[in-house]
Amino acid sequence: MIQVDASHHDWLEGRGSRLALLGAVDDATGALVHAFFQEREDAAGYLRLLRDSVRTSGIPGAWYSDRHGSFQRNDKDPRTLAEQLAGRREPTQVGRALETLGIRHIVAYSPQAKGRVERCWGTLQDRLVKELRRAFAATIDDANVVLAAYIPVYNARFAHAAGDARPAFRPLPKRFDLDAICGFHYERNVANDNTVRVAERCVQIPPGPRKRGYAGLRVQLQERLDGRMLVFHDGRQIAEQAMPDGMQLRPRARQRGFELLRDPRPRVHAAPPTEDVELPADLFVPLISEHPWRLAPLLRRADKKKNPQRQRAEVPLSIPSRSTIISVRISK
Repeated sequence: MIQVDASHHDWLEGRGSRLALLGAVDDATGALVHAFFQEREDAAGYLRLLRDSVRTSGIPGAWYSDRHGSFQRNDKDPRTLAEQLAGRREPTQVGRALETLGIRHIVAYSPQAKGRVERCWGTLQDRLVKELRRAFAATIDDANVVLAAYIPVYNARFAHAAGDARPAFRPLPKRFDLDAICGFHYERNVANDNTVRVAERCVQIPPGPRKRGYAGLRVQLQERLDGRMLVFHDGRQIAEQAMPDGMQLRPRARQRGFELLRDPRPRVHAAPPTEDVELPADLFVPLISEHPWRLAPLLRRADKKKNPQRQRAEVPLSIPSRSTIISVRISK
């Protein structure tokens, strides 16, 4: 059994933003199977934790977690017709991935029930914070580098050998695509223009066999953790869209996939090759501050200071309304 949780703490001690540490702890040995930092606790983080921990150790028998909205539906909306026929609520994205891998989900109703992972957070909030301080970590990337180097040190110090040396983790079957399982799945109807949409992202589906479109058909849309969008119909992939350049992913509210944001980090482009050109010695290149467009407002302000009283004239305007004449002062 694996205990999973997230720890919200000022890990960087004011050198950066507050981060959430998501981790998976082996209930039998107390070893930290996998952990990483991210901005907040969400479904995308738990899907990433599931994918990486399965790749590292294999498929566990059960996941033990709290009642976070990533694991179970906490809304009070009435059940749909499909849920009424099935006799249960539709699982969340993380719950669907756990069911596909055959992992049992157990819910804890108190922090004391998650003793292993809670003690792990208490140790890391003391020792890992000092390692981050010693490394001058100020970003989430720096913190993840320090954490990856500290996990073997933590396991060597605090993990215990299991009574039965035989591993209880099951190997991942070859027929399972872990990237597809640990992603966001949606059911959508294809629009008349042969497109399918999730929030602000729109995927264009190319024509199918015999140049026929898929308008009106029900398709499955997969949003992978790397930002790709894949469309499937009857188990066959019919479209794919890569994440646009210069964008980054951020989980949407209420555990509903990702949204694209402009990447704030500057992108470095290679400068095109240039030829050496000799410029004439008498070439005059004006400064930007001396450009006529920039000097024009300054000249107008100076003219106002020299001539504060401008010529004004009163021009009578006749308005054919009740034979009223209004005098309007107009500045030339």
